[in-house]
Amino acid sequence: MKNILLATDFTPNSDRAIARAIRLARETNASLYILHVVPPYPLKRLKPLTNSLKEELQALIHKQAEAQRFGKEVKTYVNVVQAADIFNEILVHAHNTKADLIVLGMHGKARLRDYFVGTTMERIIRSGLKPVLVVKNMTSGGYQKIVSGIDYSPGSRAAFRMAKDLAPRADFYTVHAYEIPYYADKTYKYAISKALVEERHKKKMDQFLRNETSHFKKTRKNGEGKIIGQLAAGKPHKILTKKIKSLKADLLTIGANEDAGLFLPGTKLGGTAMEILFDPPCDVLVANNWKDMSQILI
Repeated sequence: MKNILLATDFTPNSDRAIARAIRLARETNASLYILHVVPPYPLKRLKPLTNSLKEELQALIHKQAEAQRFGKEVKTYVNVVQAADIFNEILVHAHNTKADLIVLGMHGKARLRDYFVGTTMERIIRSGLKPVLVVKNMTSGGYQKIVSGIDYSPGSRAAFRMAKDLAPRADFYTVHAYEIPYYADKTYKYAISKALVEERHKKKMDQFLRNETSHFKKTRKNGEGKIIGQLAAGKPHKILTKKIKSLKADLLTIGANEDAGLFLPGTKLGGTAMEILFDPPCDVLVANNWKDMSQILI
């Protein structure tokens, strides 16, 4: 982890995202870039972005950041710009700063489905060009208990590994939810043996745990937290939410939708990601298999 980009909008609870971004930057020795995008003038109650206003906003961001600092100093760079397309400005800034992670704060209206769809946050996550950490809770320390929704796609694996980079000593609970197909008639009998389905999923989970445990032993020297696998039949977002609440986990990792093979801009988020982000039970890290924004920004 070299660079983290925090996009802030001064909404209520935005200080939580600042606090988390600073902590992560300090723990990973990363540089922190803080961006605030001012909507275009002349919207109501907005002023044109003059040099004095820009300096005033930058000073405010620095003040918020300083209030969260303790311990090791973090290299912080603040930029305030005015742009008509906030979504595009954040992605371009992430590209220019070579950000490994984009951090966003969770709005209080996240539970409203119609409000979430089409927002800057949803568009950034849906773009799939960078891993995105959505911060909901106040920061009381580093991540300790992490639930990882695993569907064996490159996206869920990327989110899992990113979380291991951010919190190498945390305990990970990898959860794979599945459904057993059945005949949609009056009998509702399983179309395939329940035991056979469970056996297949157990083999996949065991292989995933072996691969990831081996990967982290080879790539890290410091002591690691435990990795525990769990299988459960049912709807993924319900199972993940229940697991998070039972553990009092502080982070969930999930992969973005990759049904089409390539997660291109404009593609819809997968159902699990959307259901989780409507009303997240904790902080959420979303990723997919894109490695470099240059694959899109040409």
